[in-house]
Formats: sequence, C-alpha cells, structure tokens
Amino acid sequence: MSPRPRRRVRALSVAAVRRDDGAVLVQRGHDPVTGAFFHRLVGGGIEFGESAAEAVVREFDEELGARLQDVRLLGWLENRFELGGVPGHEVVAVHAGRLTQRRLLDRDDLGNIPGSTSTACWVPVELLLGGPAPLVPAGVADLLRAGWPCPTPD
Repeated sequence: MSPRPRRRVRALSVAAVRRDDGAVLVQRGHDPVTGAFFHRLVGGGIEFGESAAEAVVREFDEELGARLQDVRLLGWLENRFELGGVPGHEVVAVHAGRLTQRRLLDRDDLGNIPGSTSTACWVPVELLLGGPAPLVPAGVADLLRAGWPCPTPD
C-alpha cells in the first residue's frame, strides 16, 4: 500500500540565520525512500491566527530553544515536492533573522530537532549553494546568491 497524499497546501515559515564565519543554520534531512539528503532552513508550520513572522519565532523557540530576533520577510516561495514517496505542496515564507545565544553559535552540530528525524547544524554557505545536498525549497539558494541581507550576530 502506498502512502496517502496530504492533498492540502501547507503554509510554512522559515528563517535564514548565519554566523560571523558565514555558516548558515539549517535542518539536515533525508528522503527515506531515495536515501537522498537535503538541507532546509529552520522553521515550520504557520498556525491559524498567527503571522508568518510569529510562526518562525515560535518554531525557533520550540525546535531549538532559541530566541530569533530582527525577523524580516525576504520573500515567499511555492514548493511542490515528493518526500518518502508522498507528494507535498507548500507555500513558504522565507525570513532573515538573528540569533544571539552563544550556546547555539559556538557549536556546528545542534543535534536532533524534537519531533522530527532532522538535525540542526551550521553549514558553510558555499556547501549550501553548490554541495551534494541541495537546499530546499528551490529558490532559497537564489535569495542567498542575490546578496542575502541577513544580519550577522553581534
């Protein structure tokens, strides 16, 4: 029996955060069917009644215990994909933001994200733009290449 499609468009909010060394905070995930790895900016679903900016602040707190600051919208992307043999469709608000907690900035690997099979880690931007594991959804890399106006930590 094949997995059942979600059959709805999911609204997500993610944030691009970078360190002084240029590394970007991402979730590293993999497709259980193909085994392919990918990177995605940290964030998650937008709940009814909250703005996209409020959602990404909440997601950083829930997933990393992190306080995301200076959040501003960079753009919206539409993503149609297949993961684990199941088609998905999402509309993604992409933000820039800033973290100040040294405990998050001083470690390359932040470990598993609660409630997911993904891990959080800092990856050099060069690997995100041209490495073996793509940055999803398509279009996020274009935002980074275009001079991503995200502030660096103090």
